[in-house]
Amino acid sequence: LPAGGQHAFAGGSGLAMDGCAVPLLNLTVVETHSAGMASLRPSNDAALQPARLRGWELALAAMRLHHRPPDFVTLSGEEWDFKNWARAGRQPNSSLAWREVGEVIRMQVEAIRSHWPRAVVMVRTMYGATYGGFGGDYGAYNALLREVSTRRLSRRAARAAGGVAGQQPEAP
Repeated sequence: LPAGGQHAFAGGSGLAMDGCAVPLLNLTVVETHSAGMASLRPSNDAALQPARLRGWELALAAMRLHHRPPDFVTLSGEEWDFKNWARAGRQPNSSLAWREVGEVIRMQVEAIRSHWPRAVVMVRTMYGATYGGFGGDYGAYNALLREVSTRRLSRRAARAAGGVAGQQPEAP
């Protein structure tokens, strides 16, 4: 990190975050540990999203690194989903099951965009487990995540540009 970067760790209500600020760049990078994107109730229950995001805000405030809403939010935790599904004996193995996973990811993206309207939301893909094999179809999950990201980012970019090549901007 450039000189002036700060490190902090904040926890509370079971939420842990690591982060640093680089004032020279007006940049704050924060990571929260979520144990999965779609496999556990805190991430897949739409009714819990407002409180979940408020918890993130409280942790950011406790870290004293963050002074405005985030510009970027990245969702990750694919490997944890496969681990959780393997432990529960519920790996997605049909097109219906994968559609349901996609709806959970879309719901989270929309909840984040509703909570922080200016934030760009990204979902991270991965290939293969990094610390253990839990089975499952990483290719199917990655394809789903790319579809969610590409579709939403493309529509958002078109709206920001006022429409692209005959494409009408998406209504806000």
